[in-house]
Amino acid sequence: MEDIPNKIRDAMGIIVDVNLLEKNGLPYIEIDVPSYPVGISCKGIYYYRSGSTKQILSGPALESFLLRRRGVSWDNMPFPSFQIEH
Repeated sequence: MEDIPNKIRDAMGIIVDVNLLEKNGLPYIEIDVPSYPVGISCKGIYYYRSGSTKQILSGPALESFLLRRRGVSWDNMPFPSFQIEH
């Protein structure tokens, strides 16, 4: 029980609460994960839950997801200025 929060923190960089509960005489573990305003990766990989499936996010889908989590879009992203000298 004490190792679970540390393993989650090391793998995902987030803090969770772990509780040992009981229902109908059977013990179970509850992991309470707070909502985060940014995307969280698991060992460097971003996943997206769609119904009962787990999808890996990569490429343009990952970029769009991360931008939405930050509350920005491609239209309002700062664009670096370039200067060309002759």
